Amino acid sequence: MNANPYDFFERIVCINLDSRPDRWKMVCDEFAKAGIQDRVERVPGVNSNKDNKKNLILSVLGIIKKAEQDGLNNVLIFEDDMYFKDYDPHFLQQSIDTLKTTDWNLFYLGANVEINRKFPFQLDPIKIISPWLWKLDMWVTTAHAVAYNRRIFDFVLRNPYVDYSLENAELAINGVYTHMENIDDFLATHVPKKFCVS
Repeated sequence: MNANPYDFFERIVCINLDSRPDRWKMVCDEFAKAGIQDRVERVPGVNSNKDNKKNLILSVLGIIKKAEQDGLNNVLIFEDDMYFKDYDPHFLQQSIDTLKTTDWNLFYLGANVEINRKFPFQLDPIKIISPWLWKLDMWVTTAHAVAYNRRIFDFVLRNPYVDYSLENAELAINGVYTHMENIDDFLATHVPKKFCVS
């Protein structure tokens, strides 16, 4: 039996609101395309705030806290509105094989990158590590599948510079760390054919 590239991730979860069983059904069909339907754990999404971004952040923080408590080396978090586009397991394996040679914090399985949103004078916002992996120093949005490495768990959970309770805070969990100093973020990508989830 061939190994599945998703075997690299020690835990795979998907955030899904109890009020959206329809999304869970659809996303399970997507997971089946990658052969991971039996590995993905459903995590009920937090729904205690009117602000959906805050709910998402609280959900993600809970998942990372549990991963830290369980001594995991990494955790992959899906959102329930993702879908696979041009899924290629060989390409993903190449991305992960390259990732293993880096000191990574976050690994995006596809995202929209916005070079000029916060730092218009960046000189090197993208560093091409390989044909399958980019290192990012820019704002990232619509990243519905993000892996967190153990080396960033403590930072995410206890960073005193990020106040998630602020009404006007930038609350997109998949972008808030991307351009902070010493945070190493990588994107699985390929030109011209991309593997991504969105």
